[in-house]
Amino acid sequence: PRDGDVAGVDSFGPRLVSFNVVALSHAARQQIVDGWALARTSITTLDLHLPGLPVEVLTFYGRPRELDETAIYWDDESAELALTFDALDPMGYGPEQSVAADSSSPLSVYSIGNEPSRRCTLTLVGDGGTPIITNTDDPDAGSIIFTQPLPNAAVATIDLRRMEATVGGVRRESWISPASMWFGVEPGANSITFTGCASVAASFRPAWR
Repeated sequence: PRDGDVAGVDSFGPRLVSFNVVALSHAARQQIVDGWALARTSITTLDLHLPGLPVEVLTFYGRPRELDETAIYWDDESAELALTFDALDPMGYGPEQSVAADSSSPLSVYSIGNEPSRRCTLTLVGDGGTPIITNTDDPDAGSIIFTQPLPNAAVATIDLRRMEATVGGVRRESWISPASMWFGVEPGANSITFTGCASVAASFRPAWR
């Protein structure tokens, strides 16, 4: 599976993220224990403040796992807990970045991360042509190729991670050619060329590993 929880092209496997949390009171300790147990029932996010990066917070996607309740007590109130998070998608992601719609190809997208990111959505506005969207900086020369025209002023979205497409809010994967090579946003500069549509915009999260 791709990034642990979406079917598709093989990618990096999950990884465990371990960290400690200091609780300054018995009530805070219990709140952490209860909240961690509740969050284990579904896929969720974990935000960590990590020094030395160009973003303040990295977001991981996965499931809470172990919590060591054999706390290290500093005094009568304060305790340190050891937690483990199963990052099904092994990348950590910065805040979402938006690139405004451009009617002139290529659309320039710059990622400050150090790994390719597929957490990206492209938004197309139709002009009656048949769109082809290509990231010329993708090492596999990835392109999304439509099989039929996108009507004038119609809005299409392409979720590059889930490999899903909508037109006017309706799922339209059948409009995407099987010959398409789904791509991501590479670290650094990306030139996303497009033909057969009026404009393209992008939103994405830069990725770190």
